[in-house]
Amino acid sequence: LGWVVPDLLAAVAAAPTLYADVVAQSVVPLWSAGRVTLAGDAAGCVSLLAGQGASLAMAEAYALAAALAEAATVPDALVRYEARVRPTVDRTQAGGRRLARWFVPATRGGVAARDLLTRLSLHPLLTPLARRQVGGGRAAPL
Repeated sequence: LGWVVPDLLAAVAAAPTLYADVVAQSVVPLWSAGRVTLAGDAAGCVSLLAGQGASLAMAEAYALAAALAEAATVPDALVRYEARVRPTVDRTQAGGRRLARWFVPATRGGVAARDLLTRLSLHPLLTPLARRQVGGGRAAPL
């Protein structure tokens, strides 16, 4: 992003205050160890760009409760829970990463393309296509 850094540094030097934030996503290989598990953002933070964090957390809690009610042991329930929920979380996280690359392009050309396509996506005939490309619509059921 060298092309934008000089402008950013000039703006920071002129600003009376500075605020910085990070948009992050946690991706962990396993959610459970023994009788302990992760849920919600601790298990699969999808980031604010993907959205659906609160909805996924509630669905995960429901899936965890169902797995605990069905399984003979807690470790078995936790394996069931992750197997049921993980594919949906993985798809949602991947959607967030795709949107991040679109939302914050690495080049001037990428910024120009994003801005043009964003304007074009507002055309009534192109809106359904734009929604499909950014993952709009309903989330897949757990």
